[in-house]
Amino acid sequence: MEESRIWGTLGILLALAGLVVIALDHEFLTALGEGHVGEPIVVYVVGVAAVTVVTLLVIGPSMVAGE
Repeated sequence: MEESRIWGTLGILLALAGLVVIALDHEFLTALGEGHVGEPIVVYVVGVAAVTVVTLLVIGPSMVAGE
């Protein structure tokens, strides 16, 4: 049981770290600042954000419940 909490925490941290790294990318910030929301990098960041949310929704509740 403790091992699953470690892996769950690691999964959440990796998802959040990936989101932070890609969201702070200079190319993404430039495209967003210039209003190019159709750029592939912007779409990619939206995808990473969606995966991060799904990861939190799947792993989070079982971590809180202690399962």
